[in-house]
Amino acid sequence: MTPAHRISLTIALALLPLALAACNVATPVAYILTGRGNVQSLYQLDAERTHVIVVDDFRSVLPKRSYRRLIGESAENFLISRGKFPDDKLIPTNAALRVISAETWESRISLTELGRQLGADVVIYLDIAGWTLSRDAGGVSPAAQGNVKIIDAENDKRLFPLDAKAYPLVIQLPRKPGQLPADATARRALEESLANNIGLHLAKLFYKHEVGTNRYIGD
Repeated sequence: MTPAHRISLTIALALLPLALAACNVATPVAYILTGRGNVQSLYQLDAERTHVIVVDDFRSVLPKRSYRRLIGESAENFLISRGKFPDDKLIPTNAALRVISAETWESRISLTELGRQLGADVVIYLDIAGWTLSRDAGGVSPAAQGNVKIIDAENDKRLFPLDAKAYPLVIQLPRKPGQLPADATARRALEESLANNIGLHLAKLFYKHEVGTNRYIGD
C-alpha cells in the first residue's frame, strides 16, 4: 500500500457524507456502516440464471493479487450458504480471473464479452478502489472501497444500478488500539480478514438483513 493509496482512501471516506447527500443510491452504504435496523436488499438475484462474480483491481490497490480470488470466493460462499442460490448457477470467480489476468490497459475486455466467454448470463462486478489497514495513526482500522455493478451479459444491458455508473461499497472494520503488526503472518491474517469482509459485504447487498447481526430477514 503506497501513501497515495492510503491518502486517497482516507479522502474518499471523509467525503462519503457529501456523496450521500447528493445521491440517493449511496444511502444504504452509510447505513450499513453506522446504523442499526433492517437494511433492504439492493437487488434481487435471479437464481434461475447463471452468475459470475468478477473482482477487478486494475489500479493495483490490493497488496496481493490473490486477494481478488479471496474476495470473490467469500461472496460466492455466502450466496451458496444462504440456500437461495444453487452452486451450479455460480461460475467460479477464479475462472473470470484467469480471463482478465491477460488484460492490458489497451485491451480490456467488456463485461458482456467476459460473461459470454464464461457462459454466464449475469456478471456481478466489483472494482476495488481503495484499501488500507489503518485509516489514521490512531490504531488498526482496516477499510476498503469498491464500485459494484451488475451486467446482463446475455442481453448486453446494465441491471444495477440503473441511475448511476456504479454502486459505492465501503467497508470499515472495527478499530483496535495499537500498531499495525510487524510480523508478516499477523499482517497477512489482517489483510485476509479485510478481503473476506469485502466479499461478505458484497454478497449482503443482495439480502435483506439486520445491521450488526448475522440475521437475514426471511431466513
